[in-house]
Amino acid sequence: DAMFFDWGSFNEIMQTWDGIKDGYIDHVAMHVGESGGYDVINARSPDFGIEIANKISLRGLSGFVNFRRIHQADVQMEITAGSPVNLTVTDPDGFVISSNSTIPSDEEYIREIPGILYYLEMEKSSDGNPIDRVYSPILKTGNYTIDVAPVAGSSPADTYHLEFKGESQTTILAENALLNQIPSEGYGIVVEKTGAISPFIPISIDIKPDSYPNTINLGSNGVIPVAIFGSATFAVVQIDPSTIKLANAGIKLKGNGQLVANYEDVNGDGFADIIIHIITEALELTEIDEKAELNGFLLDGRNIKGSDSIRVVP
Repeated sequence: DAMFFDWGSFNEIMQTWDGIKDGYIDHVAMHVGESGGYDVINARSPDFGIEIANKISLRGLSGFVNFRRIHQADVQMEITAGSPVNLTVTDPDGFVISSNSTIPSDEEYIREIPGILYYLEMEKSSDGNPIDRVYSPILKTGNYTIDVAPVAGSSPADTYHLEFKGESQTTILAENALLNQIPSEGYGIVVEKTGAISPFIPISIDIKPDSYPNTINLGSNGVIPVAIFGSATFAVVQIDPSTIKLANAGIKLKGNGQLVANYEDVNGDGFADIIIHIITEALELTEIDEKAELNGFLLDGRNIKGSDSIRVVP
């Protein structure tokens, strides 16, 4: 068994903890069996290092919570990168964690959104770089997006590995991929209500380009222009326009049956974009919706997803 304590800061002069409880376990003492009256080891202070004690005296200290057995953390979702890379992960509820997501603590360097997302750099991989892990006790339904960034000093010729693990399914997103080919749009995973997971390519879109807020009148019989942006790692000519839907509404057809879509560099970044026109009356939106999601497929069958803010009016 282990002894768990919710202690405040240790006072080196008084040799006691201040007893302030903040709801977090700050200290763990390990029961190791009786030897000369001592049956517990713990490291109460960096200055004192590992010490021996007995559980009877320790359980009387302010801040003692309970005896418990150490068990493996409850993990339903885990993202792993073997790498000279750092991760930024956004979950379906919009929570974001990265290697820079730190919580001030007297006890340790903590990178977490308590109960939601945790970021760890632990053992090193065979290339000598630390393995980055983002995990959660909950596998949420919806879209996860993962951005990958090279660490300082890495070489463009270095490679990385990226995988997403659910409760019973693992998807490899990158294997021996070159750092100079990291997709600017990142990686995506959609989790279904059944728990099934599948990858998608996150894309950048702009509903009603050059307009903000993106007001949509559901009573209109017109169309809504939407720009899908290309980049150095994503060519819009790969898209099958016939599969594109915004909030389940498709692209308007011309009189000859062709889709209303054209290619141009909308944002002036030197990469071709595609402008499509969505049938307004077919949009499955309500007045309380603040975001519209675009779904579609590339010509090779890969799924793409993007979203933008909206303001719906009657």
